[in-house]
Amino acid sequence: MFEDYKRELLEFYFLKKKSNQLSTAMENPERLKLRKECIRIYAIKNSKEDRDIIKDFFDPLGKYEDLFKSIDRFELDKFRPLVNFLTKGTVIRDEEPVKLLAWLIEFHSYQDWKVKKYGAGLNSYLGTSEDENSSDTNENFDMEEGKGEIAEADEDCHYDDLEKLLQHPEPTEDNDNENLTTSQDETQEEDVEETQSFEEKRNSYRKFAVYSIAGFLIFSIAIILQQSGWFESDTLPTEKCMYWDGDKYVSVECEKSNTQTGIIPLQKSLYKNFKKIGWSDTLSKNAVGKVWYAKRNGEYEFFTDSGVHPVDSKKKLKPLSNYIISNHLSYHRFVLQIVGWGISLVIILLIVFFLIKKLLRKKHVKHRLAQ
Repeated sequence: MFEDYKRELLEFYFLKKKSNQLSTAMENPERLKLRKECIRIYAIKNSKEDRDIIKDFFDPLGKYEDLFKSIDRFELDKFRPLVNFLTKGTVIRDEEPVKLLAWLIEFHSYQDWKVKKYGAGLNSYLGTSEDENSSDTNENFDMEEGKGEIAEADEDCHYDDLEKLLQHPEPTEDNDNENLTTSQDETQEEDVEETQSFEEKRNSYRKFAVYSIAGFLIFSIAIILQQSGWFESDTLPTEKCMYWDGDKYVSVECEKSNTQTGIIPLQKSLYKNFKKIGWSDTLSKNAVGKVWYAKRNGEYEFFTDSGVHPVDSKKKLKPLSNYIISNHLSYHRFVLQIVGWGISLVIILLIVFFLIKKLLRKKHVKHRLAQ
């Protein structure tokens, strides 16, 4: 029964071709053209039945949520049996390519065809009268010498007869060479385009990986330099007074001492060197002898220079010891924080990357449809 369906489908294809009712891609089918035609038609009609046909052929294992992606990534060589079926009349054993062809040229689905058992035949699709089609259905292409003329055929048109009608012109040495060269050129063009598409995708992934690693390194280096005070200027301010802002001394005009408490004369050593260490977990045993601390309100506070606490002058700062590092600090915790932030940054970049990629893919599909 399916052989009869294929025979009528092929008859219908050539009748539409004869009456110029096929798209350019379907008139001269090639692998790349068929893939683009599937994208174009699926963008126009995508009912559940349409989606099932696309999924059965392009994504039978359900790997893709986006069926456009399944079409775009489909191997071109898998279109070859369908191209040969239309151009050479070779036999297709699988049902999915045949059903896809019926979908492409708006022929009955196999289920509808079985129910109707030929139904109104091909006439209803071509919109021609019974008188006109009574002769048309018994016509096929006379492909001899490539003239494309319509010739009378027997009333019983069998699938094997169609195969003969679909053969190329009588072979000659010139025709063979010309056809072989044309086929090779078309195949090379399609393969080059597919290779370029693959290379572009691979290069985009490489660039993203490089940018992500570079961003993570820059982020880490910036944190280290900021903690070391590398970004701070060595030039003293013009103001002659300063006050403690919670992390460091900030210069201020001395006249403001009447309205603001905690203002003291600017001392170069304190202004340049005395700062509170915000991330105390960054301290390791290498900081012994270079960092001082005081316990205030039940918490340890660490500073970059000796002296007294900038807020509570009664508390004298003590030098950092291995005991304090071992019992109250954790350099490993700091490393884990940095790694966690780095992973978060990479995840954010991944999300942004895939959103941009999705947007570009939509534009790519629209561009293909425009072509």
